[in-house]
Amino acid sequence: MARKSAATKFTYILDIPATTTTLRKGKQQRVKGQNMKAARMFHSCGAMRMTNPGDGNRKQVVAIAAGGCTNPHCSTNSMLKSTEILVGEPRKGGWTRGPDLPTRIESASGVTSPDGKSFLLVGGELPGFVQSPYIYKLVFEQGLNNWEWTKLDQDLREVRKQHVAMVVPQSFC
Repeated sequence: MARKSAATKFTYILDIPATTTTLRKGKQQRVKGQNMKAARMFHSCGAMRMTNPGDGNRKQVVAIAAGGCTNPHCSTNSMLKSTEILVGEPRKGGWTRGPDLPTRIESASGVTSPDGKSFLLVGGELPGFVQSPYIYKLVFEQGLNNWEWTKLDQDLREVRKQHVAMVVPQSFC
């Protein structure tokens, strides 16, 4: 029987070291986290590191969920430009509203920047079924509420959606 696609608020955290061991036994180590504020599908997600001066300069890992759609048809009206941010322990902390993206976007690839201090949103699809050449960067500056998306000067040479993006060492280039 086919599974019905639907946007969801659910969050699952995958424990990579535990999963590597348990996959050999046919199990997957994932933990249910706090629900996001908005139900999403075809969104981008990832993580970055930040230092929080309001919390004694404690280093934290932050999860990001950005863009996506509220239904499987992904019409312009169902595309999202919102961002949600999860700071701290995934099972205890809650998602908070982050800054809106400059535009509605879905099926983009999310990747942590090489220094781990920002999150990049690469390509995707814009309203009107137009594929995006843009790369957006989410940065954190001084305090939990100071987040900002900026468009990088560099664009993709070839537009893409539903793709994978990753950071590779300079020696690969």
